[in-house]
Amino acid sequence: MINATDLEGNWTRVNDAATWRDSLLIGKVDAAQFFTDSKTTAADCQKLLDVLYSDALLGKPSGASAVAGFSGGSDGARMLYQVAGYDRGQLDSSLAWLKTLPVKCDQFTVTGKDGSTRTAQVIETSLPKAGDSRQGLRLTLQGPAGGNPATLMLDLAAVRVGTNAIAVTNGGLGGTEADSTQQAVTLGTQRLKDVLAGKTPAEQPPGQQESS
Repeated sequence: MINATDLEGNWTRVNDAATWRDSLLIGKVDAAQFFTDSKTTAADCQKLLDVLYSDALLGKPSGASAVAGFSGGSDGARMLYQVAGYDRGQLDSSLAWLKTLPVKCDQFTVTGKDGSTRTAQVIETSLPKAGDSRQGLRLTLQGPAGGNPATLMLDLAAVRVGTNAIAVTNGGLGGTEADSTQQAVTLGTQRLKDVLAGKTPAEQPPGQQESS
């Protein structure tokens, strides 16, 4: 696992991360807005919102799991860092699905329970060359919150190491902390590899790594 001291910025570890839920993620994606494969595409975009709300970006773990939450950063962001063991087939399917979202869900709208409309965008982001495979995304969701305009921005990162994986969700209404996401991926992946190899986890990342 990582600690607040591993991350740049004013991060503090919290104990209530399991209760974090953002109401802007609650809503229905209408298939009518998509031109091709409308039902399938809408289902994929809906699934993205649902797994983010339930903190299950890579699905339900089949092995041991651990979660750490951090708040603060320079813009009041929140970070959820998860590491767990998965069924290999499920893990590969989840990563393959994430890779399709910048195309399938590049732009879409969401209707909230109160009838309000939110606009969403998904783009691909680069991650350090860590683990066996990886995928980075950024979700931007704009709409009313508490009667006022709001923009929720989340950076998502998933890294596979064998049949284990790290998932990072980082951001909030004040924006994302991209540098902290990169640090969490780099250091977290190295520590996971050390643990799996029976070694003492490294305290610092092994040098600057390139992004992909």
